[in-house]
Amino acid sequence: MERVRVERELCIGAGECVRIAPATFQLGEDDIAVVTDAAAATDEQLAEAERKCPAGAVFLDESE
Repeated sequence: MERVRVERELCIGAGECVRIAPATFQLGEDDIAVVTDAAAATDEQLAEAERKCPAGAVFLDESE
């Protein structure tokens, strides 16, 4: 199983992750993405969000 995180310092608020997995990501009031429910997305959606983030701010971490 994988965990997902957003590096706030890298996020530019493009919203690609929200478009790909809206139940997992949201843009906060500061237009920085946050993870709201990692379990709400498939592994494929999470991988696509990581791959398509223009700032490279979405990371998948293997959980133990």
